[in-house]
Amino acid sequence: MSEWVLILTINLMTFPGEMRDVSPIVIEGFKSKQNCDSAASAVTGRTLALLGKAREQQGIRPDDSRGVPAIWYECIKITK
Repeated sequence: MSEWVLILTINLMTFPGEMRDVSPIVIEGFKSKQNCDSAASAVTGRTLALLGKAREQQGIRPDDSRGVPAIWYECIKITK
């Protein structure tokens, strides 16, 4: 049985050569790459919006690049 799996990583952008707070997330069970990519786009967009709200709540200006969140994703096909 095959399925598509969405892998997301979230980290904070810092100075060149430095990575902070990498958090991987795996979401299983997609029947097609198109569904997986659509979910990735929706989840990424909403997560960035929520992270923006959290930054605002902490008093970080939107134009301040310190600790900007970055989200990367990839959909891969696996066989169980």
